[in-house]
Amino acid sequence: MNKSGKNVLKLAIYTLAIIVISGCASQRYAKLALKNEQAGLYEDAAELYLKSLLADKENINAKVGAKKNGQLALDDKLGKFSKAYATGDSRNAVYIYLNAKEFSRKFSDSGVKLDFPDAYNEQYNEVKLILVEEKYKQGIRLLNEEKFSECEPIFKEILNLENGYKDVKELWKTSHYEPLYRQGKAYFDNKFYRKAYYNFNTIVKETGEYKEAVQLKQDALNAGVFPISVNQFESYNSSPAFGYKLRSLIVSMLINSGNPFLKIIDKQNNQNNQNAILGGINNGTQIQLGKEYGVKAVLIGKVINYRTTSGNLIRNEMKGYYKVAKTAVENGQTVTNYEYQKIIYNEFSQQNTVTCTFKYQLTSTETDAILVTDEITLTKNDLVHFAVYDGDYRNVVPGYWTYNPQKAAENVVNTNYNDIYNLQSLFKANRNIKTTDRLSEELSNEFSRSISDKIINFNPEN
Repeated sequence: MNKSGKNVLKLAIYTLAIIVISGCASQRYAKLALKNEQAGLYEDAAELYLKSLLADKENINAKVGAKKNGQLALDDKLGKFSKAYATGDSRNAVYIYLNAKEFSRKFSDSGVKLDFPDAYNEQYNEVKLILVEEKYKQGIRLLNEEKFSECEPIFKEILNLENGYKDVKELWKTSHYEPLYRQGKAYFDNKFYRKAYYNFNTIVKETGEYKEAVQLKQDALNAGVFPISVNQFESYNSSPAFGYKLRSLIVSMLINSGNPFLKIIDKQNNQNNQNAILGGINNGTQIQLGKEYGVKAVLIGKVINYRTTSGNLIRNEMKGYYKVAKTAVENGQTVTNYEYQKIIYNEFSQQNTVTCTFKYQLTSTETDAILVTDEITLTKNDLVHFAVYDGDYRNVVPGYWTYNPQKAAENVVNTNYNDIYNLQSLFKANRNIKTTDRLSEELSNEFSRSISDKIINFNPEN
């Protein structure tokens, strides 16, 4: 059989399996449905017959059972609706009707049409308007009493029942956003500008415009902005290039942080900035920075230690064996035996390392207070360890041997599976080591992420 024929056969078998499984599921649901039907549980029976039909659309008994029991269940729901309608229980009438309508729709979508007289629709529209008007009056009363959390779900319910009813959309907007708006104003008055901003921002994003939320959002942003200057980092007894790179990355991350309050004043070449030292920024310098550039804090740092180690590639000659298969015919059967030939292969190893200790602090230009500080030591290294054999390494196994015939007993062929696997892994291992420049780049990225996160998440209002 060709490949195309095999694929057709596989598809046929798969299709048959699906049919068999579906048929079994359909029969199982139908049996459960019959038990519920016999017990007078018509809605449960209808649901199970519907599942049976969905599992096997050719199951006629399931379709008949779904229609019969579905209609009985629907009639029961409509009977309850009529009773609620007759007694003036508008709320129950509305939700019983909606439940009945959804029940009917579910069966209709599956090809089972249930009888739902139009007269019920007229009665539903009548009681729905009664309920909506009652709810509207209740919502207005609660809104006038500024009970926002109580009236908000009432207006939401009205919108679900009658979306365009009177001015409910605006009333719901007020009940939902007025508490957030007032909280934002309270935050602003108490100088919690960031919290105020995020309150107003939520309102603006979701409504476009509500009262003075747009202007208050901008006012909060203007009042809460936190400009900082990032000094050039010192690199005593270390590579200055790493300090330059680190500062550049941190400035870039801060600028692109998405924090609307964080403003970077990049004055790295200003002579005043060069007066800063890690032990503390001169007060005069801080005040001057604040006056000239509106800077509220200065980020300074020092590369305390930066060290790179480029390891030498170390080669070790290793003794092992090359496995050779030998076949022979014994008693009419082909037998394979193995011989092991002494070989030399090479193992290589190398390690490159970059390590750095960096200390930084964010200092207020107004109070000299240290706002954020840390000293971090990070190390990045890469190690390669691999083996090389001038031949087919797949037949190489570990072992030990000696040229001295008198010590031949010391010769050992290691056929342990794990040891062979580990050696084979060395032959396939990576041989390209990361340079110290690459490791230094990874290190600077890790430093900058850690430091930037601390600065970005710092909230001077806490």
